[in-house]
Amino acid sequence: MNVADALLPCLREALADPGLTFTEPPVPMTGGYDTSIYAFRLNHAPSGFDHGLVLRLYREHHEPLRARWEATVHGVLADAGYPAPRVLLLNEDPGRLGQPFLIIERMPGAGVFSAESRPGLGRLRQALALPRLVAGAQARLHAIDPQLLLDAFAREGLTLESSGTAGIEHRAPTVEGQLAQVTGRVERAGLDGMRMGLRWLLEHQPPPPEQAVICHGDFHPLNVLMSGREVTGVVDWALTTVGDPAFDVASTLVLMTLGPIEPPPPAEWAADRIRGFIARGYLRRYTKLRPLELSRLRYYQALRCFTSLVWSAEMQLRTDGDGPLPTAWDRPRVAQRVRDRFRKMTGAELQLPPRREHTTP
Repeated sequence: MNVADALLPCLREALADPGLTFTEPPVPMTGGYDTSIYAFRLNHAPSGFDHGLVLRLYREHHEPLRARWEATVHGVLADAGYPAPRVLLLNEDPGRLGQPFLIIERMPGAGVFSAESRPGLGRLRQALALPRLVAGAQARLHAIDPQLLLDAFAREGLTLESSGTAGIEHRAPTVEGQLAQVTGRVERAGLDGMRMGLRWLLEHQPPPPEQAVICHGDFHPLNVLMSGREVTGVVDWALTTVGDPAFDVASTLVLMTLGPIEPPPPAEWAADRIRGFIARGYLRRYTKLRPLELSRLRYYQALRCFTSLVWSAEMQLRTDGDGPLPTAWDRPRVAQRVRDRFRKMTGAELQLPPRREHTTP
């Protein structure tokens, strides 16, 4: 499918302008493990559409509610003054581009380690400021009243229980929900080598938090846009829910220290030290801004590692082209590091299925 040819008639109809054209036709952006993402600009577009835009096109395995769920999250956060891009157009009709899609305003700036980030001294300064910037942006998110999001979900006919229907079933809003879902996935896939880890998670789950917050679910440096040493936007709200702040912070720690960045073996030791330095600085900054029960972090980090490994195991067992595409988290070295971290934190050894060759996006 030619995205430009398919998208333009949709935009002409939505904006009631049959003469609308592209100033810059859609081009793929980096990322997009979960969706296909394109940047574009329109010529002589109405207010709101007269700047950089992003097309977020869902993949075939996503449920229709997914686009509405994300659009609702974006709207609540943007209205609250948080630097989340505003959704300008929600299209739930899969007949237009083959799948539902969102048109989102393009935020200024770039992730500090992304391809769009400028190399050199400026990137180094951003990296040094990263712990402060990421912690500050996440603490600011956690300070927003979660009832705003819950009320918006209710108005849109969504509930936290419908998160599975919205395509984020691997991130339920409660510990009990997450465990129930990951238990079901282990059972359905027959992942006997994962049962020891699942037992540990079931036996050590913490009680509900005193106060729930809006959790991003995937809060890491590539999703935090910066210009200079200021945060200009936070993107990729696909896994947003309301839950324990320790869950969100623990996910960030795992992403920072184990995320799928594979330096050459000689540089691995140095890369690990740098990532650890950034993660420790981030945690210190966050806990200065908001109190956190640190004892809960170990559990949620283990849970994040386990769900990532279950996802990788499911990818290995796939025999057809249906469902989500493999991601960089499924690479052998990355999966092994995640498995080693889980064993170190829990004492439980996990066995993944034999590896099949897949192509990561």
